[in-house]
Amino acid sequence: MDNCWKDEIRVRLQKRDARQKEISSLVQNYSKLQARLALRGSLWEEIRAQHRPEGNQESVLKKWVEFLEEPIRLQLELRESRLAQEQLTRSLSELHSVLQLKDEAIQCCHSQLSRCRGDAVSLSRRASALEAGLCEREVELERLSVEHAALRLAHAELEAGLSRAERENSRLLQQIVEEKRGEAERMNEQNEIQER
Repeated sequence: MDNCWKDEIRVRLQKRDARQKEISSLVQNYSKLQARLALRGSLWEEIRAQHRPEGNQESVLKKWVEFLEEPIRLQLELRESRLAQEQLTRSLSELHSVLQLKDEAIQCCHSQLSRCRGDAVSLSRRASALEAGLCEREVELERLSVEHAALRLAHAELEAGLSRAERENSRLLQQIVEEKRGEAERMNEQNEIQER
């Protein structure tokens, strides 16, 4: 999470740098041309100041200019090569900083990848443990459902036995009541006979 905002800032800075490189190349080319023109102008002024033409000396001045044209060109090329070297040094420095940013981003990605792998391993272990627990619960559920079915069957048998016992009890009770009534009638009859 912490690295996401850093990555976003890196991307924005790289986009900004790319835009600035386009503009800076134009500015550098313009600066080169301006420096070349200024150097040429200053050298030209130096030559003119040292050699003021007097009448026929204009041809001598032209010869001097032709003679100094090559050193001026070499000096301009030297300055341009120095500017190119400075530009290459800056580019190398920028590439080095970009490379460091990329290395940091790669390290960040590697750390995130290793963290995600660790999370995946722990989640896999947890899933395996949960699956084993689920299998155990399914076996327990199967055992309990078999026990439940057996208990229901036993309960139904007990209820049927209870119902039979209640009917038998009711029949026996009725039989006892009738026997007692018959015995009471006989005793009443015997008592009546004795009273007479």
